Amino acid sequence: MAVADSEFEGFEPLRRAPRRKRVLVLLLGPLLWVATFVVVGFAVRSFNVVQIGLAVAVGSLLFALVLLLIGRARRTRREE
Repeated sequence: MAVADSEFEGFEPLRRAPRRKRVLVLLLGPLLWVATFVVVGFAVRSFNVVQIGLAVAVGSLLFALVLLLIGRARRTRREE
């Protein structure tokens, strides 16, 4: 079922997450991925797995960052 954009124009969250929590999540997320790949690498005894995993994690992080920046720019342009 399609939802019209006009239904979400006035949406505002009840409260925004504290800045400290947002920064903590942004920093800990990628570090947990790296730690996971290192543990898997030790378990498998193949560091190529870790390198490939790190490349995928960094690539997905950069892709998400680009998409978030584009979405933010579109939202601020629409609000003006």
